[in-house]
Amino acid sequence: MIKSFFKTTIRRIYKDPTYSVINIFGLAIGLACFIVVMLWVKNEQSYDKFHENADRLHQVAFTTETGDYHGFYQTGTLAGYLKENFPEIVHATSFNGGQCKVAADNKGFYCVGSYADSSFFKMFSFPFLFGETTTALNKSHSVVITESLSLKLFDHENSVGELVRINEGADYTVSAVIQDIPENSHIRFDLLMPICDSQDWMKTWNSKWTQTFVMLEDENQVQQVNQKIAGVMNLFQPSWKNTLYLTPLTNRHLHDINGGGLITYIWIFSSMALLVLLLACVNFMNLSTSRSELRHKEIFIKKIIGLKRLHLSVQFLSEALLLTFMSLLVALVLAKISLPLINSVLKTNLHLAFNASTILTLILVSLLTGIIAGSYPAFYVSSIKPRQILQRLHQKAGTKKINLKNTLVVFQFTISVFFIGSTLLVTHQIHFLQSKDLGIKKDNIIKLTTIGKLNNKAVELKQELLKNPSINNVTVSQNNLTSWNTSGPIEWEGRDKNELIEIGYNWVDYDFLETFKVQMKEGRFFSENFASDNSNSFILNEKAVTYLGLKEPLGMKVKSWFGAEGTIVGIVKDFNTTSLHHEMGPIALLAADKGNYMFIAINGNDIPKTLKFIEQKVRALVPDDPYEYQFLDDHINNQYKTEALTSKIALALTVLAVIISCLGLLGLALSTIQQRTKEIGIRKVNGARISEVLVMLNKDYVKWVAIAFVIATPIAYYAMNKWLENFAYKTELSWWIFALAGILALGIALLTVSWQSWKAARRNPVESLRYE
Repeated sequence: MIKSFFKTTIRRIYKDPTYSVINIFGLAIGLACFIVVMLWVKNEQSYDKFHENADRLHQVAFTTETGDYHGFYQTGTLAGYLKENFPEIVHATSFNGGQCKVAADNKGFYCVGSYADSSFFKMFSFPFLFGETTTALNKSHSVVITESLSLKLFDHENSVGELVRINEGADYTVSAVIQDIPENSHIRFDLLMPICDSQDWMKTWNSKWTQTFVMLEDENQVQQVNQKIAGVMNLFQPSWKNTLYLTPLTNRHLHDINGGGLITYIWIFSSMALLVLLLACVNFMNLSTSRSELRHKEIFIKKIIGLKRLHLSVQFLSEALLLTFMSLLVALVLAKISLPLINSVLKTNLHLAFNASTILTLILVSLLTGIIAGSYPAFYVSSIKPRQILQRLHQKAGTKKINLKNTLVVFQFTISVFFIGSTLLVTHQIHFLQSKDLGIKKDNIIKLTTIGKLNNKAVELKQELLKNPSINNVTVSQNNLTSWNTSGPIEWEGRDKNELIEIGYNWVDYDFLETFKVQMKEGRFFSENFASDNSNSFILNEKAVTYLGLKEPLGMKVKSWFGAEGTIVGIVKDFNTTSLHHEMGPIALLAADKGNYMFIAINGNDIPKTLKFIEQKVRALVPDDPYEYQFLDDHINNQYKTEALTSKIALALTVLAVIISCLGLLGLALSTIQQRTKEIGIRKVNGARISEVLVMLNKDYVKWVAIAFVIATPIAYYAMNKWLENFAYKTELSWWIFALAGILALGIALLTVSWQSWKAARRNPVESLRYE
């Protein structure tokens, strides 16, 4: 019987190749889309799960008294205290990945380094190539480096015993070399130093600078430990009013501690992939619905000779399953071909591995897809009685079939309109973020990293650079402007002692204002004419003044959490270089003549020549230091790489959804024209013009797309409105976006069917009447 079904299906494919190709490729595109998205989802869900004790590893987080803010940065003393005082915690370590300079044999590189406790490698499963796991971080001035860094510094992997210099400080001895950090780890570093070598201020309860990780004795002790550690920080810093709690390490990559995160996009893209696959199934079902009218004679004859409904159901279902597995083979080829491009866009290393789990999943998905796609002919068409078939052979398609066919087409274009509208809105929001006036000049400004020897030569480098007429201004900054990693409490006259207020801090030089074209609101900026500016002057932004509730800020005395105190001499207008997901925060500026970053404003006339000049001056001052630069606008736009990626993926899924819908529409149009061939011929004999025939054949599609637009628009509006809630600054949900989506969907639908309609309308009436 199976052999008979197989032969029948092959004959039908051979007899009707156009519909078979449409069905196979429609399903193949849906399956390929589903396969690729699931590969990406699986990759994102694998983060940090490679650690042997992943289910027992947690990160210590804190929340404020009001519970409206959550964070990870802790004091350097917390890890040791937790391990010593809570028996449920087997190991604890600090980690704070930050940029540093490492040099050896006259080679210098910027890399990611951190201090860590000796428990680090007892907790995390980063394989060792050379050296001892248990003693790697036990000794002062020892360092663990990765395989790649060892090759860059020494041209060989085993560099145990070699000396390296970090940040132009003391020499460190390489105690171990580990494998490069896996891509699916959110903990990333190139080198680790013992925490005993950290600076004295890092070993107090006064400053938050590191993240704390713990490993529990039992994975079920989280609630118990949370209750015990909740008030630990209040024992040492009661004014901070921080409550500690644990978050699973395996949640860190997908879940933002303040809500949302990558998990939102996992749900979005998984849902879109399922919709595309469902669209492909609906497409298959719709074509089957349309083509079933041409199989009434076949069904009638088989029923007359005594074939049971079950036999017909199995036949139709077998045909659907065979076509589905053919589609799966095509889908695997499409997925394999597209993965290099997808990896390039997503910056991932996805690959299709045919292990037992993958094969079983693909088979189950294909079976389910085939059953859904073939359900209509298998369970409805096979149930039609011979008498009903005779009636249908002598009349137009029945109302039920028309309703089902129409419903499926409307469903297809509802999804297409939703996808088109959503993609247009996402693209519009990204454009809004990248073009919004930030209150700061970002074009033609180069961000130069000055960690290492160059930090001490910042003043000299600045003087040399300003000799070039292509360079307008130069300034330095302690942070990179897109993050305010130095933040903490601030004191001022009249502060409510029961209220804790934290703001961000940055150290800049006198030319910061002119370089970035930031506007002053009140007072003055730092100036060389005021000697006190170097040590005891503060400048606040508008947000800080509002946040602190200051009515007359100029001349007020303030004191930072790290001991700096002085007078507020100026207020700058708000400028925003951090992510526009959040409102501009309160910040204080202090004066300094050097920092970790130098910003160079150029006129843009000859950028390559200017860049070469800058590199020459840097090399002349510090020939052994690495040279790294980035344009500030690129640096700022990188904050929206997730949204940019969302736009690309949404566009790709939208294109696939539209292609599948168009394939279904094309098949439907061919079927409709085939059924109405005689009618078209008769109308033309009676004087119908080509335009009238085109209107007759296409008017239904216009109606279906219009209904789809009405259904999809409120759904898309709601979904996009929820997505825009992730941004403090966002574009308006303009009506034209949804109108454009509807026009595009209608245009695509008419372009798909019009060619076939036009050919049918131009056909000689004699040919039409000879049909069959």
